[in-house]
Amino acid sequence: MAARSPQRPARPKPAVRPKDVFDLDALEKGGEVKPFAVRLGGKVFTLSDPFDEDWQDAVLIDMHDIEGSLKPLLGDQYEDFKKIPMPMWKMKILNDRMEAHYSQYYGDRGEGPASSGS
Repeated sequence: MAARSPQRPARPKPAVRPKDVFDLDALEKGGEVKPFAVRLGGKVFTLSDPFDEDWQDAVLIDMHDIEGSLKPLLGDQYEDFKKIPMPMWKMKILNDRMEAHYSQYYGDRGEGPASSGS
């Protein structure tokens, strides 16, 4: 059995200068995202901007998980929405349109809007 090396004491963290702090409190959202609304069963449902959700809730939003994405985006409207029958082919188109709508503001999944194509 190999001898264990003695554990070194943790190094103290260097002091952080105020100018080196990335200030999340000072950030402002750039531009307004047009609401995404759909009509189903004669009722209009408006989905929230997924990027306005708290990050802890937003990690649950997955455009491949229909219920998981619609529930937080519809909020209080979700229970009414899910009561209305809809064939799966319409749900697929809804999902595709949601993705297209939000990607025009935030870029495609896995790439930010400022990413270059090269």
